[in-house]
Amino acid sequence: MRSVTTPRSSWCRRLVVALVPILAVFMGCKGSDASPEPLPPLARSDAPAAQCGETGHPDCPTQLWMKSTLQAYLRPRNFERLEGSLRALGARAPNGYAGWQEMAAAGAAAAAVADEAGVRNSCKACHDNHRAAFRQQDRAIALF
Repeated sequence: MRSVTTPRSSWCRRLVVALVPILAVFMGCKGSDASPEPLPPLARSDAPAAQCGETGHPDCPTQLWMKSTLQAYLRPRNFERLEGSLRALGARAPNGYAGWQEMAAAGAAAAAVADEAGVRNSCKACHDNHRAAFRQQDRAIALF
């Protein structure tokens, strides 16, 4: 016997299929007091990265992520997503960059209260402190 699918049952089935993974994520995260496991340290790349990020070449991995994530959220003032992305950036701070986590956290705190100037200031502080060294030593690593 062939089952008959009505428009309502088809819609309901699609809704359930879409909601199950979302509910699983929320239920798995809710009430968890356990700290997430720390991320493994990022290895510095021995490969020369002289070409990525230069004119006529693709963006470097972190440069691409910052453009497609942080800048993409800052332009339309999507502070909620910007806050989460800055927190993630702080969590992925590479070794040897003192203050990276704190500057990212300051940017996330500014984003939490929709303080665009505060976000921009934290980004500028991090870039002023780390951009030159990161470009020279680690531009080829992918933080994400």
